[in-house]
Amino acid sequence: MSLIDWRRLRNSISIPLRIALLMLLLFVVQESFNLDFGILGILPRKIYGLFGIILTPFIHGNWMHLLSNLSPFLILSVVLYYFYDRIAGWVLVYGMLWTNILVWLAGRPYLHIGSSGLVYMLAFFLMGFGLFRWKRADLLVSVTIICFYGSLIFGVIPSVGRVSWESHLLGAMVGLGLAFYLSRKNHVSSYALKRIA
Repeated sequence: MSLIDWRRLRNSISIPLRIALLMLLLFVVQESFNLDFGILGILPRKIYGLFGIILTPFIHGNWMHLLSNLSPFLILSVVLYYFYDRIAGWVLVYGMLWTNILVWLAGRPYLHIGSSGLVYMLAFFLMGFGLFRWKRADLLVSVTIICFYGSLIFGVIPSVGRVSWESHLLGAMVGLGLAFYLSRKNHVSSYALKRIA
């Protein structure tokens, strides 16, 4: 029996890939027409900065910024949809919103852009979920993510400069909070149910 359900993997890629393509498209438009979408980022505690709560994950400053977020976003979100498809959309939407709302409330007073807060939220959700749930398959997912992305912990340390450590820290906190809350749910994956049936 194959370790990977290829049909399920194709389904798991669908939504993350569309989001990633939207990030890429907006960046290409920005670069092609010499625009600055950065002004649509989160500007903490300013009314016009509220737009960034929705828009900031899709806005990046340069190619390095985009690519450094795009790869982990795709990997982590595909893992989320593959193993936890019944809660994946909920985690993605509410995790992003709560992370960015908290950045708007507590961030330093400059524009925060990029999807790193979303990446941290996804990573820490996947790291924490299995530890809180304490079931063998979920623990295996968590340990694997810790092995590959555990070094992200250094990104939550407050620092000066243009890196939004607030997005990292608050994304990590939201991810862990969602992991704890959702770890009590019984049916988080239709894949697991199919395998048992």
